[in-house]
Amino acid sequence: MSSVSKQKRMAKKAAKSGSATATKATAESTVNGTGSADKKNKNSTAASDLSLDSLKISGERTANGVLTSQPMAKDIKIEQYSLSFFGRVLIENATIELNFGRRGKSTFLESLAAREVPIPEHIDIYLLNQEADPCDLNAIDYVIQAAKEEITRLEKEVEDLLTENDEDPRLEDLYDRIAALDESTFQARASTLLHGLGFSQAMMAKKTRDMSGGWRMRVALAKALFIRPTLLLLDEPKVNQMKAYHKQQDEIAHIKKFIASAGTYANLVRQAKSKQKIIDKMEAAGLVEKVETPSTFKFKFADVEKLPPPVLQFDQVSFSYNGRRIARHTNLKLAKYSQHSADQLDMDLSPIQYMRKKFSHMNGDVDTSLIKTLSDGLKTRLVFAELVLSTPDIVLMDEPTNHLDMESIDSLARAIQEFSGGVVLVSHDFRLISQVAQDIRLCKDKTVVPFKGSIEDYKKQLQRSIKV
Repeated sequence: MSSVSKQKRMAKKAAKSGSATATKATAESTVNGTGSADKKNKNSTAASDLSLDSLKISGERTANGVLTSQPMAKDIKIEQYSLSFFGRVLIENATIELNFGRRGKSTFLESLAAREVPIPEHIDIYLLNQEADPCDLNAIDYVIQAAKEEITRLEKEVEDLLTENDEDPRLEDLYDRIAALDESTFQARASTLLHGLGFSQAMMAKKTRDMSGGWRMRVALAKALFIRPTLLLLDEPKVNQMKAYHKQQDEIAHIKKFIASAGTYANLVRQAKSKQKIIDKMEAAGLVEKVETPSTFKFKFADVEKLPPPVLQFDQVSFSYNGRRIARHTNLKLAKYSQHSADQLDMDLSPIQYMRKKFSHMNGDVDTSLIKTLSDGLKTRLVFAELVLSTPDIVLMDEPTNHLDMESIDSLARAIQEFSGGVVLVSHDFRLISQVAQDIRLCKDKTVVPFKGSIEDYKKQLQRSIKV
């Protein structure tokens, strides 16, 4: 690949005879905004178009904070961070520490991606919170296009830095990232990565507009993994704090037990004092807080009376249904949940107003916030509430776990297990499938055959085929 910045880079490296020394500066700055600071948004489009329009930012979200980590560090520490959404305080006076792995709620991540708090400009951000766009590009071309755009962005950043200061320490990192992308290997690497995510050659050649939401999400993940942003924000939080809390408490209990048994022997007393200093240091640094278990999301489908067969009769049905006949029992009630069901909600109503509109018999006081101000997870729960109240005989579910946390997935699994009606489920979520699937059939090479083993066995088989 030839470019002006690359030529300058090669000339600079050839002329460089020794290691350059750079002056390190420490800066602490405060930004208070709603996504309108142009300079702070300079690099936020690194791996994805994180424009204000794409994040739908207006006056509904405000954030502020103080950057206290070293400006050139890759770890990020922001103190006095506060975030509000539609006037409701979500986070107040908090400390944010990101060490290549922290995750959080959707609004919080969108706030970081929009640089509404000070994040060092050399850290590019990719927010993975939605599937790949449905378009005419196939999976491989979609990933490659993103990589080409990333190279263009990096080259532009190099050009800007060379204009300002050709000794800027950030240049070396940019040169390494451009070299690592290596456009000559795009096709092979993209194919290998997608294969590791479960794509066959036929699926790789498929246009994204012809893929389901679950497969498009895999394409989006492949895009993120391929370009390797400095800061990858994944909108799927998992918390390990409880494990750390118990480990620390066990360690403290062990030390206290030793101190209590030391008695009056001089050597043991000295050891006891030394052990006490360990506890004192832990407390001074701040003990891991106990995780308060939130109330579990619970729901169940109402039991339904069995209908005399046939409930649904299919007569020579092909995938297209053209010219074929489906006979449906006159009393059969169907309900459907899909990964885009929340888009059908009336966003200008509150949950209780919406439910009263759908089910006139409902009474009671609940959250009066407008649906458009709710998180994706709460919108999903509202759709499930509507589905449950419709008392269906058969429930059709297409990727129902996309915006559910692990506890909610477990609750959904229990509801499916206990439901006396029928369920047709399409899902890529192994946590849900492992709890509700009684037997497994493998669709491969235009045939359907029984799979000998559990869903975990199948998952391990897929993992063994990954060659990334």
